[in-house]
Amino acid sequence: MINNTNTLLRYDVEMNQEQLSDVEVAESWYDDAEGVYWIASNTLALNRYLVGVGVASYKPSSPYLSTAQKMYYHKGRVLGAPGKSWDDRFGIPGAVLLFEDEKWDVYTAGTSGALSITNMFADVVSIAVDPSNENKLYVSTWGEGVFVFENGVATQLYNGLNTGNVLETAVPNNRNFYRIDGLIFDKQKNLWMLNSLANGGLKVRTSVGEWFSLTYPDIANQPLLRNLLIHSRGQKWIVSTTGSRRGVFVINDKGQMLDVVEHQTRFFNSFTDRDGNVIVPSYYYSIAEDNDGTVWIGTDKGPLLMTNVSRVFDDTYTCTRVKIPRNDGTILADFLLDNEEIRAIAVDAANRKWIGTGSSGVYLVSPNGRETIHHFTVDNSPLSSNQIESIVIHEKTGEVFFSTQDGILSYRADASSGALTFAQVEVFPNPIRTDYQGVITVRGLVANTEVRIVNQSGQLVFSGVATGGSIVWDGISRTNKPLGDGVYYVFCVNADGTQYGTSKFLVIR
Repeated sequence: MINNTNTLLRYDVEMNQEQLSDVEVAESWYDDAEGVYWIASNTLALNRYLVGVGVASYKPSSPYLSTAQKMYYHKGRVLGAPGKSWDDRFGIPGAVLLFEDEKWDVYTAGTSGALSITNMFADVVSIAVDPSNENKLYVSTWGEGVFVFENGVATQLYNGLNTGNVLETAVPNNRNFYRIDGLIFDKQKNLWMLNSLANGGLKVRTSVGEWFSLTYPDIANQPLLRNLLIHSRGQKWIVSTTGSRRGVFVINDKGQMLDVVEHQTRFFNSFTDRDGNVIVPSYYYSIAEDNDGTVWIGTDKGPLLMTNVSRVFDDTYTCTRVKIPRNDGTILADFLLDNEEIRAIAVDAANRKWIGTGSSGVYLVSPNGRETIHHFTVDNSPLSSNQIESIVIHEKTGEVFFSTQDGILSYRADASSGALTFAQVEVFPNPIRTDYQGVITVRGLVANTEVRIVNQSGQLVFSGVATGGSIVWDGISRTNKPLGDGVYYVFCVNADGTQYGTSKFLVIR
């Protein structure tokens, strides 16, 4: 029996060949006792092949591919782009990963309709959800351009041929070299994106379907324009990860979206902190805006903070680095994650920062970054790798998703977005059964809610204040014992006592 990347072949004693499967194969073996072939597939999980019967697939609800360079959250869904953007293509099978209602789904070339016949679909690197239609996704690849998926089926592909050459190919006359990344919609429903190795590094498809190219010498023809952040103040922040002009490019269009001449811009390839130190990163990996409007930039020199961004174009503007006092009797301090590769940054509802590194796992730090709340690695958590690719937070549940170098997993954290009312207070899980070992979460809360949980006799077993829109409890009562059988009641009151809510849950031991 011999397998290559996409077939499994069997040869008899006379070397007659029979193709057993066209499944993409990672590994295979033969069970002599059962007389069946087992196939470990890269994309179709575990397959059992019985000669004369065929293939049966065993696939749990799980991601189609084991990693994602970028992940996104939109209205209850987590979306993953499993491709990679760097100097060249990686040939990663085209896929959009989706997690919703505790189940994983995927859009692949097999769901791409007629487009799959004439076009490649590989190396997905960014995703944006149409603000007018949540079932319509714009999906960019590191090669073909921008696909449009509607209800899971690809209905359009944008490249230079149908955008008036607005989208530029890195190799003339070759349709497999459109290096498009950073898809994001603005408040006016215009779709923005980055075009690497192109004269016009920034592109926009307006809300009425017109395409425009914006040319700035600072980012023209750069090999890796990866991240585009539209700040709450309207500024556009572009990360040029590598190349001759690696750094961060900031644009203030002054309300004149297409009039580049009128735009105020600044390119940072080095930063001066408030102590006068000059920081010159070699690589730029990530960028995020926190709940206070501060921009956190992830570099190979650690995180750099850009506060008061309305002043970012001033010649005297300085960045900030978080100082952690040593508390050793001296006045000395160390910079937060100094010289660590900051691959991913996500901000939760409590304005805490989840920071993914290149080799040290994940840190959860306080809103100002001075306190480390958690530090997860392969040694003290289920993380499968200390190299983190992306982090995204499910805003409703507070669940934090980590994409590592070789696996995707999640952590049920204690912060979610606060609700406006107590209309949807719920307890997860419910009921709580004997075999459940995790935490109990009350969610759907107004921010800073006081929560009290009592048993059927009215005795208080837990109280606390919500972090954002949820609160997490280990299920140990005030008498330091696990909850016993029965119904428990949850009472919630907002900070000023003007709103209240209730819920209940069942414990089955």
